[in-house]
Amino acid sequence: MDKEPHEESDKQSAGAALREELLAIKDKVNTGNTDASETETESPEAPREEDAWREYKGYDKAYEEANAERAATGQIAVEHYPQATIIAQVRLNEATGEVLSGHDYNPEAKSHTDTEVEFDKYIDATPPEERFVVYEGGDGSFTDRTRAILDRADSGLTMFLADGAGIERTSGDPTPKEELEDLTRRGVSIEEATLFTTLRGIGSSLVKEPGRTIDPGGDIYSQLARCGLPGFREYSEEEKIKISQQPELRDALLAQMAADGTKFAMEKFNPVLRELGLPQFEVGADGALTLPGASGTQLVEATGPSGGSRLNEVAKMNIEFRDRHLFDIITDATKQGKKPFVVYGGSHVVALKPALDNYFGQTV
Repeated sequence: MDKEPHEESDKQSAGAALREELLAIKDKVNTGNTDASETETESPEAPREEDAWREYKGYDKAYEEANAERAATGQIAVEHYPQATIIAQVRLNEATGEVLSGHDYNPEAKSHTDTEVEFDKYIDATPPEERFVVYEGGDGSFTDRTRAILDRADSGLTMFLADGAGIERTSGDPTPKEELEDLTRRGVSIEEATLFTTLRGIGSSLVKEPGRTIDPGGDIYSQLARCGLPGFREYSEEEKIKISQQPELRDALLAQMAADGTKFAMEKFNPVLRELGLPQFEVGADGALTLPGASGTQLVEATGPSGGSRLNEVAKMNIEFRDRHLFDIITDATKQGKKPFVVYGGSHVVALKPALDNYFGQTV
């Protein structure tokens, strides 16, 4: 039920420095590159983390049952551990009450007001030096609640609340480049891996905005750039502003990006799509790339963890990597004396609960 696009930004959150420090400490422990005092402090914790992680079973039958039980309430689920507050988000069909996903872009949704209530409780119960916020997806900066939710659903709201309270914050997700590197380490081809990230991004955008007109060529270029693929580059916000002020340069650049994305799709993606029995990209009479017969829902399901296709298999690898990354962010923060306030799509929280229960003990 996690349908939010995995977004990244050039900006770094206030908690990014802490995140890097925590991950650096973890790397030292894993490689043995520590002095005597660091080893004495950190090494006893490592087996505890690994023991807890062994309880993680991913998205198996037990997860499906637990997730269905959570979704049946139609409300956010809150896990109050002594060292952390973990919120599982939910998005409902307002007319039927059916759970659609873990991310709601409606500023008036009850899930958001419920999250704000929990945040106020967290502020009251947690000393300033122990506060630390973790959200899903890439970084952003918001001064308006409505705009934050319209742009980034619960992640936007969480960033808005953290900044308003002056709290350190960071994303619990790896970067797209880190995701791609992990998949290729697991034997996924670069074509399969980039096709997965691209279709996931396009599908999620269409689910978020059903009437949106997509530019597959340009979207593919952007996805490949975010993954750090050679020959595809990201532009900083400053560069984008300068380019937008020069219409001729902007139009030429966008046309070239679409052409490069189209070429990659036709040469690299279509053979994989053909093998998977999925709709293939086509070039129309106007030269624009299209993906006929593919809806947002279809693409999200094709890149989700449920199902027996190769892309579903890739999705399971990817989501496990993301879950472990989030687990490490949470546990490393607690070892630094923080009590994280974590807001994530409900599916991630349900999948992580057995490992979190083992690590933190009983909820309060």
